Amino acid sequence: MNERGSLLRELKIFDFPNTRRIRIGSNNDGGYVLLDKELESIDVIYSYGVGNNSDFEAMFCEKYNSIARLYDHTIDSAPLNKNFLYFKKEGVGEKKTQDRNTIENHVNENGDNDKRLLLQMDVDGAEWDTLLQTPNSVLRLFDQVIIEV
Repeated sequence: MNERGSLLRELKIFDFPNTRRIRIGSNNDGGYVLLDKELESIDVIYSYGVGNNSDFEAMFCEKYNSIARLYDHTIDSAPLNKNFLYFKKEGVGEKKTQDRNTIENHVNENGDNDKRLLLQMDVDGAEWDTLLQTPNSVLRLFDQVIIEV
């Protein structure tokens, strides 16, 4: 079995007693479900695969007074112009290429190693290889990881 298959086998549904789930984002596409646990302490969202919708990031940042770092190499600018949304025309991947970079490099470039982070990825299947190549020390920086499956 390949690494991706091994990772999928590790995914489990957990029950977090005394914690409710909250959905943030547009009513249709662009919304995500998170654990409503210490979200107010999140400093930065790393959001990959923005496309034409950054409702989730805008709503989260407005509600919890955070900022969002938006990455997408397929669009030229952020869908919304807000002073707490920082867009870079660059994708995410397992290694640095002409139009992509790693999660580790992005966190280091922004100096966010000592902040409370949230990771959101919707990059059409590239999530798996990217996450498999991201060091555990970097993944541990994120309080929650939200991916589209």
